[in-house]
Amino acid sequence: MKIITLKSILKTIINLCPKFNDYSAILTLHRIGSRDPSRLPANQNMLVESGVLESFLISCKKKGWSFISLDEFIYYAKNNISMRKVLILTFDDGYLDNYTCAAPLLISHDIPFTIYVTSGFIEQQIIPWWYKLEEILLNNDFIRSPSNTLINIDSLEIKQSTFINFRQKLMSDYTNYNLYSNWIDSNYLESFNVDSRLFMNWSEISELHNSPLVTIGAHTHTHPVLTHLCDEKAFNEIKISKELIERKIDSPVRHFAYPYGGKAEVSIREAKFTSDVGFESSVTTSRGDLSSKNYDFHCLPRVSYYPSTTLKSIQTDLLIHRILNVHH
Repeated sequence: MKIITLKSILKTIINLCPKFNDYSAILTLHRIGSRDPSRLPANQNMLVESGVLESFLISCKKKGWSFISLDEFIYYAKNNISMRKVLILTFDDGYLDNYTCAAPLLISHDIPFTIYVTSGFIEQQIIPWWYKLEEILLNNDFIRSPSNTLINIDSLEIKQSTFINFRQKLMSDYTNYNLYSNWIDSNYLESFNVDSRLFMNWSEISELHNSPLVTIGAHTHTHPVLTHLCDEKAFNEIKISKELIERKIDSPVRHFAYPYGGKAEVSIREAKFTSDVGFESSVTTSRGDLSSKNYDFHCLPRVSYYPSTTLKSIQTDLLIHRILNVHH
């Protein structure tokens, strides 16, 4: 007997009713490049192959979709201009492959996009905790956790589940964030096989900024969980990133992305800080479309783009989100 789910019903509705196929959205991406099945899915899911993304872009255009910049979106929204069948591409963190792979592809298709730069990653070429943790797990069959428990991690599946568990602990509160990030730093070895350079440098960012299709935004200085920080530290993370990037590219930085960006990582306080600092828009990772007539420009929703994402899956997810939140 076939089980009928809400998602299957909504997929049928979308197929039968084209009017449900026009939810505009901001898409979240991170990296463009080849995926490696020997690595942890948790990090590999940030990678989208160039050919996959290009096929998606071509398909969208053939179906009558347009790609616009964040500045265009704000102009349209403030002037009540319709935005049916519109997508906005954004990349978080400032990875080198945004310059070597994403930019050439998107510019060749005349598609605007935004890169939210974590200024400390660029300035100091810091390796983020999620890549350090991956290397620790991949290079060991046993580890002692921060609580000194011996853990057997002798399969890729267990390494993945351990990664997820550590991530949940690290994100849960400020004390655990410090405990687990310190553990990661103390167990990480420089000899581990991390890419020689994960992030762009300022010269590459400035070069991209000079393209009319590229918008450079800010993504804090060190990529913390802002809600874990006191007012002063959280405000400075936002302010320092804006000011540093502006000095490096010699241009105003008007757009911001919250690190991690979920409901637990973004509150009214953070939205106020981004407004006070002078950003025109701030994006979260909370799912949602751009059909509202009363935008909160400092708490904009996005839709995560994964290797398996299709235009239909985006529309299905947005329709489900709308139905489930209709009474909230």
